[in-house]
Amino acid sequence: MKKFEGKVAVVTGAGSRGMGTEVAKMLAEQGAKVIANGHTKNENGVYKVDIIVDEIRKAGGEATAAHYDISSMENDRLLIQQAIDTYGKIDILCCVAGLIKYSSLMDISEEEWDQVMNVNAKAVFALTKAAYPHMDKQKFGRIVVFASSAAFGLAGSTTYSASKAASLSFTEALGYEL
Repeated sequence: MKKFEGKVAVVTGAGSRGMGTEVAKMLAEQGAKVIANGHTKNENGVYKVDIIVDEIRKAGGEATAAHYDISSMENDRLLIQQAIDTYGKIDILCCVAGLIKYSSLMDISEEEWDQVMNVNAKAVFALTKAAYPHMDKQKFGRIVVFASSAAFGLAGSTTYSASKAASLSFTEALGYEL
């Protein structure tokens, strides 16, 4: 039996060809049914996550693409609901998506600050808030949050550092609370 056989996983940042993509592929390879989320398109106007889902399926895995901008709490709720509607449950939530804007303190705009904080910190909160009741009801769930050593400071991107510190601290507190 594969390690994640029978489990349903939601993975954000799965359309980037980065860590989210590799996490989605690994989970599917190990038997999980994966909802892979990403909302960026390639130069041909195709969602990158659709290409990743096709690769997972060709390799024998089971995956469904989602195209939500996770900076919105409503979209985060809809993403979790897609897992419930498609596969009947959610067992694993992997918050991998990350957004970085390289700007000095004096150059970063409020809009850029909000974009980075919404993807890197608010989405972790909103996705967890949407997923946890389902996990609690079934008495099983795993929440995995990707942070960065930038949480301890990264010159040229105070916003990214602050957002990753927020998600790291949120996850630590979540461990005590749940």
